[in-house]
Amino acid sequence: MDYIIDYEGLGRLLRSFSQISGMRFTLIDRSGTIVYASFNRVPFCSRINETEQGAARCRACDMRSCRAAERSGGVCVAPCHAGLLDAVLPVVQNGQTLAYLFFGQVLDASRGMEQAWRQTRAALSWLPDPDALREDFFRLQPYDLSALRAYASILNACMPYLWLEGLIQSSEATSRQRIEAYIDANYASRITLGQMSEALHLSRTKLCGEVKAQGATVMQLVTARRLGAAKQLLRTTDFPIAVIADRVGIPDYNYFTKVFQKHVGLTPTAYRKEKRR
Repeated sequence: MDYIIDYEGLGRLLRSFSQISGMRFTLIDRSGTIVYASFNRVPFCSRINETEQGAARCRACDMRSCRAAERSGGVCVAPCHAGLLDAVLPVVQNGQTLAYLFFGQVLDASRGMEQAWRQTRAALSWLPDPDALREDFFRLQPYDLSALRAYASILNACMPYLWLEGLIQSSEATSRQRIEAYIDANYASRITLGQMSEALHLSRTKLCGEVKAQGATVMQLVTARRLGAAKQLLRTTDFPIAVIADRVGIPDYNYFTKVFQKHVGLTPTAYRKEKRR
């Protein structure tokens, strides 16, 4: 079953949890694809995912946790392959699991940091230089298992709110809606036709054809979403332009400025000044 997500509304809710807990909250579909994340992975996890083997291990670990959570019918809290604690909560409607809500990427507070690092270093022995991750590891936040389970209980209690407010709706979504949902979830990262095609289970021809029928190209949709996010950040934050460019998936400052001016008619700086008069 497909579903449509109100990313703005869901984002507000999960970002609130992130601000309170300091944890990343991620919505993952049944295929293991990330469809929403409250913020980027912690640096420790990001560096592991930069390697092909690390990304594969993380994905396999996520899918095992999803299956365990679905079997138990509730939250599953367990260490990942690198020794960090993750919690998984199935998102269920009418008895059917639509997606999974992940949060954590934290350390088990019951273990000392040095002991935890020794165990994690051993688990990462497949890396050429696991000691390169030591500094990022020691920046991780320790959490009690009881605290993770408490957050899971609160989130579980919020599930009826998700449906009541229409933040997640089961639906026979059209291909166009699925394409737009994918872009909403991934515009801040590098997007390729191949990745999108695979994630949406659409051939490249079908993917491009669906968008072309609306008078656009896939990358035009991506650019429009990125610029929309950039305009919101320019209006509502004091982030430097370079930071905003990176956050919306156009890390080249000069290219971002060029694209923004071409489509908006103003430079990012001029746009910010005009909107704040």
